[in-house]
Amino acid sequence: MKVFIAVSKKHARPVLDVVHTLKPRPRVLVVSYDEEVEALSKHYGYEFRYLRDNLEQLSSIQELQEYDMAILAQDEDSKNVAILKAIKQFAIPVIIVLLHNTNNRDFLANEGATYIINVDEFLYNNLYTLIYPDTWIELSPIAALPKFRIAMYRVLRRALFNIPVSEIMKVTGEHEPGVAVFCFSRFGNRISNDSALETGSYIVLAGFEEDVEKALKEIEKLFRKYEEVYARRYSDIIRLREYG
Repeated sequence: MKVFIAVSKKHARPVLDVVHTLKPRPRVLVVSYDEEVEALSKHYGYEFRYLRDNLEQLSSIQELQEYDMAILAQDEDSKNVAILKAIKQFAIPVIIVLLHNTNNRDFLANEGATYIINVDEFLYNNLYTLIYPDTWIELSPIAALPKFRIAMYRVLRRALFNIPVSEIMKVTGEHEPGVAVFCFSRFGNRISNDSALETGSYIVLAGFEEDVEKALKEIEKLFRKYEEVYARRYSDIIRLREYG
């Protein structure tokens, strides 16, 4: 994976800390208006470039067309928008933008932001959820209820299997009826039971820790079942091509 990060010194530590946990280790290019970000970038072994007010330098980085993800976390929406416009030509598949003024959300979306995180909700777990596809992220959102757990899963590769939401509801309802299960589109809309999971969809589980863990395992069993079916079909196609 290749990740482009345009970040201010205020947000550099949490963003780089999260990206540093990615396995396998991604190739990372960090740009910033703040020279202080250079030391932190080099600490993690990331390439760093100082960002000038003239953003033509970004437009000239042709290698960005090979990048998988961009994270824009400046101190002002105007700077995020300017950088977003400068890299738009490279068609980076996933662009995560930090939002400061909620009135600018639609504007950022229209400019090509894939995911938008409100600065008031800017927590490690928000970024983890967006960066880590096909991985369960577990949260304990209420300090007074430490055993209450929320688990979130963002679908990427497994969208290929066209798994109906109804099957997610069925396996969790049969085995762990005490767990609340929700499926959302990448835009935050509720997905109906007769629809299938798509790229960027979210599965959200809520309940007591032990129940959520059991429900999570049941969903993983369902995923593996579809993976096995997909693998068999793919193998059959290969054999037909080889001997047909």
